Amino acid sequence: MQKYLKLLNLFDLHKLPIELTRNLRILSYRKGKEVKRSICYINISNFPIAVERNINRKLIDCPVGVRCPYGNETLMSVSDQAKSYGLYKGMKVSYAKRQCPGLLVINPHLNIYTKINNQIGMFLNDRVSRFEFERKGKVYIDYTELEKLYGNVIDFSKSLQIKLEEALNLKISIGIGENKLISKLASKSLRGSSGVFHVNKSQVQNFLNPLPINVLPIIKKLSQKKNILESFADLQILKIEDLARLEGPQLELLFGRFGKEVGRLSKGIDPETVIFQKEKIYLYDEFNLEVPTNNEHIISRVLWKMFENLLYRLRTSGNIADSYGAFFYTKNNGHLNIVKTHPKEFLSSSLIRANIPNLLRLLKKKRTSVYKVSVEIYNIEKAYPQLNLFAKKNDLVTSIDHIKLRYGENSIHWGK
Repeated sequence: MQKYLKLLNLFDLHKLPIELTRNLRILSYRKGKEVKRSICYINISNFPIAVERNINRKLIDCPVGVRCPYGNETLMSVSDQAKSYGLYKGMKVSYAKRQCPGLLVINPHLNIYTKINNQIGMFLNDRVSRFEFERKGKVYIDYTELEKLYGNVIDFSKSLQIKLEEALNLKISIGIGENKLISKLASKSLRGSSGVFHVNKSQVQNFLNPLPINVLPIIKKLSQKKNILESFADLQILKIEDLARLEGPQLELLFGRFGKEVGRLSKGIDPETVIFQKEKIYLYDEFNLEVPTNNEHIISRVLWKMFENLLYRLRTSGNIADSYGAFFYTKNNGHLNIVKTHPKEFLSSSLIRANIPNLLRLLKKKRTSVYKVSVEIYNIEKAYPQLNLFAKKNDLVTSIDHIKLRYGENSIHWGK
């Protein structure tokens, strides 16, 4: 193994094939030897707010709330300035404005959030062999046994943080620990400022002790179902060090079947591994109607135009897909989500055009007006070139794409 590593030092290791780095990491394990785990957690604090402030610099230092995209008039995300007024995620917009008169409520740019998240995924895919998206703007990286290849985990994280900040123009904080729990809490301790924070194995308990108990994911989950935090306050269990002092029977009495897990997490033990999962990539478009309507012909034309634009982007990027969805935001603050999959057939203009009446059938049953429509295309993958022996010389779709490429996406809607 050492011979292989000496040879690899002659090359740029960041450009090695990912499969090779995986195999090298497997080879580096030794039987009977405890492997020192090393997990990094990339955190873009308050991701939607950070992106919106990047789009509009006037929002900086103002109380800002991002509206939930599903038409239920609640806040999807709130800035730190808004939180100081007592606002929180999931709060009704009307209550939030009453509580904070200066609140700026903005509509989310979901396609931009997805684009930035995809950039992070592609950036990491070229550098590390295993990473897991917790949600948008938050990623775990398994750096276990990669120090022999890429160097010290702190130096790697600092380099990664600088490169990501340059690429995205967003503040990045990275926490490093021996497991997912510690790395995440280390990142959160930076409180939204950019930087890298490493918690050594010997420092884990001292790091956890002063933290409030609701930073533990299991406590947060239990407190959502019933208000247990007030009960713990009465028992003088406020910090993690109070939990760490409790014995097994006491924990089981307080938390029932979750007692062992609470005891383990309070001591910084988290066996959960980083599971590599490919982030779902999709194309998205939305349209706000000038006047709410339930007119099928108007909604049908809007749907077709948006789907045709997405299919054009799909074709010109050399990709294919087999699933699509339509989202209708209704006047009574509800939303209707319809997703279709065609596993035996790739999406095409003719396929979607033929299925638009089916998308509108469920909407017709609702008998309500629509003020906004959004569409998405899922399950995108790279198209491999094939030779069609029976293709016409003047293919209609190719001709339309050439016109759009030359005169703009909206220069032509459809042809037959």
